[in-house]
Amino acid sequence: MALVGQKAPEFKVQAYDPVNKKYVDVSLSDYVPNNDGKFLILCFYPADFTFV
Repeated sequence: MALVGQKAPEFKVQAYDPVNKKYVDVSLSDYVPNNDGKFLILCFYPADFTFV
């Protein structure tokens, strides 16, 4: 479980890349190599599955 003030756990998930129109693997180390203490904000939304 991720908690405020602690390092984020390493993860690997599949995400859709709309530019290249394909699914790609994304991991924390893609954005923060060596988990060197830098800040990173990840945002996501459930595409068109929300009714607004």
